[in-house]
Amino acid sequence: MVLPIQIAAQGYHVVYEPEAISREAGSKDAPEELGRRSRIVGRGIRGVGYVLPDVLRGRRVLLLWELLSRKFLRYCTPILLSGLAVSNLFLTTGIYRLALVGQVLFYGSALLSLALRRFGLHIPGLSLPHYFVLGNVAAALGWWKVVAGRELTKWETVDRAYDAQIPAGSDSELTLTGRR
Repeated sequence: MVLPIQIAAQGYHVVYEPEAISREAGSKDAPEELGRRSRIVGRGIRGVGYVLPDVLRGRRVLLLWELLSRKFLRYCTPILLSGLAVSNLFLTTGIYRLALVGQVLFYGSALLSLALRRFGLHIPGLSLPHYFVLGNVAAALGWWKVVAGRELTKWETVDRAYDAQIPAGSDSELTLTGRR
């Protein structure tokens, strides 16, 4: 994330290459995914702080908006959702009561999904709340790692047996331009 933003902050264009290919096996379980995501969010938070001076110096207003709205606010989602839940505990009339009931049902279904998965059961309708809550718990852990001053700069690869599920294909034929 940091390098493309630094390049854009200097006035250069960063373009998307639709033919670029990347393959990666997914995490095998929730704890592995939680660790991976919390590391990514922690590094992202630090990355935003690192590139912010470059963006401000470059006076790139649109890039600043993209950085704060697309990255930083997304990393703040668990903090904002926690504030929403706490405020709904105190505002228990009208629409706020309905919002609180919705939150309890949503988070409860995520907990139910987590419990069922421990027994090998998977209910498709619970995947959305499960995934959403897992992502936000990981973001909260990422914040915790940043605030606690934990080391996040070292990339640690994990040798995963299920990485073999990714077919090698003919990627070795790709040139530096990404074309065959």
